[in-house]
Amino acid sequence: MARHLRKLVLLLLPLAFIAAPTVVLAVEVTDVLDAFEEDNPFDFMLRVRYGFDAKTATITREARCNANDVIGQTICKDGSRVVQARELAYERNRHSLFVDLRAGLYHDFEVYATLPIVMQDQASLSYAPGVDATNSTISGGGNPTATIFKVPYTGQNRGGFGDMNVGFKWAAMNYYRDVTSPTWVLGVDYLLPTGTVMKADNSGVGRGLHELTIWTTISRRVIRVLEPYFNLHAVLRFGATGGLFNKYSDTQVQTAPGPMLGLKAGNTFVPWENAAKDQRIEIDIGGGLDYVFPGREYSEVWEPLGDQKTNPCTVDVGCYNTRYILADPLAGGKHRRADGITDIQNYAIFSGWAGLHYTPIQSFQVSIIGRIARDTGHFLTYAHVGTDRDLSGAVTSVTRFGSEYSPTYLQSVDAAGNRLSVQDATTKTIFASLSGKF
Repeated sequence: MARHLRKLVLLLLPLAFIAAPTVVLAVEVTDVLDAFEEDNPFDFMLRVRYGFDAKTATITREARCNANDVIGQTICKDGSRVVQARELAYERNRHSLFVDLRAGLYHDFEVYATLPIVMQDQASLSYAPGVDATNSTISGGGNPTATIFKVPYTGQNRGGFGDMNVGFKWAAMNYYRDVTSPTWVLGVDYLLPTGTVMKADNSGVGRGLHELTIWTTISRRVIRVLEPYFNLHAVLRFGATGGLFNKYSDTQVQTAPGPMLGLKAGNTFVPWENAAKDQRIEIDIGGGLDYVFPGREYSEVWEPLGDQKTNPCTVDVGCYNTRYILADPLAGGKHRRADGITDIQNYAIFSGWAGLHYTPIQSFQVSIIGRIARDTGHFLTYAHVGTDRDLSGAVTSVTRFGSEYSPTYLQSVDAAGNRLSVQDATTKTIFASLSGKF
């Protein structure tokens, strides 16, 4: 069967070259709308996309494992050491609808906006295999004063208008105008904090951030049916007013999510194209790598850490595990409950995707894209203890400068030996869309 399939591909590939017209059309990845052309004074596009994300991961916790101890399913045969003990299984499912508006303003210059509507977004945590309330350090082995949060945990059923994106892109070079040049596109995106900020006690879907993305993509038809492309991008993120990314003290090291740097590379295969009628089929396959610098984030454990309703960790039982337990100058000597946002260790995201774009008639397109992404393992609770302002060599609560402890340091999960991390984090995404050009 495989031999016959190879023969069929070898027979059809030359036909694709023969059928391909001399004039070709811009492929999806570097397509830029324009305006003030002789035969097309204005270009507008409306696209409606449905997206589904499913993320799974394993939450682990540092544990001191003495010789011959058993932690979950881990046996310390090699003597005393610190291990990453499996604790929880994480799952999150999100259904979204996106409305993309695009308009050409001048030659190869386009502005666009994306209006996001989250229909459902919910996360949950359960015990990992081999773990239960009796041996989980998250549940404190049944001791309420050592409990971090209740398990199993089901987060808020979230929905609503999300954070809107606006941007522009410009084709500095365009292969479809000059076949001696590649297509080179420069773009800037700005994510506005338009959604209700996510908090543990509400159903908001916004992240309370200003996010600026600068990117560039270059592509070129190497033969009539193949167009490889390469993309570089950088993302800067800043906390917005009313969000959870705040600076509470000058002893706090991290305030906002860390910046991101990334690249993408892929190839668009055009097995059939009719330029005269603006018809074609595109198959897009590619992969990417993103590096996320340290910062504060909505992590896989943010919601239960900040949830007061389901968290048994309260002052009346002598438990401060989810509060800023050390001196907080803004709290007036009182304990401040954490909002769930934690400092995150740097990590990388590896991704791959495949997409099909079909234009059956002029100016109408149907697309479906599947993507899978994998995060490298990293700590989810990684806050610095504070700042040694008096240069004594230690961070203490009483100095001539006041407390040196960071108000966002949670000893129960940020201290060495207590930190939570995420492993095997995988996100599967599918997009299906319809678009029309006017």
